[in-house]
Amino acid sequence: MKQPAGKRTPLDFAVVAAALLLAAAIWITAFFGSKSAERVKVVCGEKSYYYNIDSDLTMDFVSDNGLKVTVRAENGSVWIESSDCSDKICVKSGKITRAGEAVVCAPAKVAVMITSSGGGKGEDADAFAY
Repeated sequence: MKQPAGKRTPLDFAVVAAALLLAAAIWITAFFGSKSAERVKVVCGEKSYYYNIDSDLTMDFVSDNGLKVTVRAENGSVWIESSDCSDKICVKSGKITRAGEAVVCAPAKVAVMITSSGGGKGEDADAFAY
């Protein structure tokens, strides 16, 4: 027996509900997933330093031009706490918490970013430049 056009059946609602649940699960995983595979990368001049995102520490870096930058990591967040640069844009940028985010102190040539460790060998590929 054919149903009239526009008539909804319980199966239609079940398919829509399943699609919405799948979309919600993907969204929740993407935005609230585990941070265990993320790490902090600090680039100071030509050197790169890596730290666990879950580490609580304060690190001082002195650039090639003599500017001191203090980077702080705590509770899964990373930020530039202080800098000897004149404009302090890097300090005002605030905390970063997700892979792909970065804070840069251009005068000191120091960049702080959160990268995904990816599980592969070697360094992560990125296209970060000053």
